[in-house]
Amino acid sequence: MPPISLLCNVLRSQAPNEPNTLTIPSVGRVSWEEIFHKHCHRPASDLLWLATWDRLPVGQPVANIAPDNTQCPWCPSIKHNTLHLFHQCHIAQSIWDTAHMIYTEGTHSLPPPQIPDSSLSECQLRLIRSIQSAVLTTLWNAFTSRAFGHDPTPTHHDIADQFLGRLLHLCTLDIHLDPLTPWIKPTKILSLIIIAKNRYTPPSP
Repeated sequence: MPPISLLCNVLRSQAPNEPNTLTIPSVGRVSWEEIFHKHCHRPASDLLWLATWDRLPVGQPVANIAPDNTQCPWCPSIKHNTLHLFHQCHIAQSIWDTAHMIYTEGTHSLPPPQIPDSSLSECQLRLIRSIQSAVLTTLWNAFTSRAFGHDPTPTHHDIADQFLGRLLHLCTLDIHLDPLTPWIKPTKILSLIIIAKNRYTPPSP
């Protein structure tokens, strides 16, 4: 699998070490203003905020509720935590790789080394924050449908379809707010999702 871009380096279960900032490995300091930026959709902002304080109900805190106990639903041999859910899990890596493709296709550039980045336009920043928001909420809802809804473990195809729905929704919102936001056409988003589905290979048990 190709290296994960900065897009996926959005959180670690680590509390802030200074007022109004948090430290993200390999990225540096990110302010609370960025987490709650107007372009970061509120459900994703709430997830980020809770994750920085290690307050998301993942792993041991929900061991008596979740069907998978403390384990990741998609990686049965691995203890689940926030870092694994949003970054290390093969499902998360695949979704972030798809996000990378969508951003690159829309902007003809790689994701920036940090957010915000002075070299990017407001339109590009709006796009990257929306894609980031879509990834976070997709992964979280996939986990909670299993952990708290006791639904069957969502497959990669299921999660990719949910991701598609969120992307199309946020694309519509962004284009309405700023027609210059460099979203690719919905048909192209669908095409990239299909490529991601076909490319995905689950790890060996």
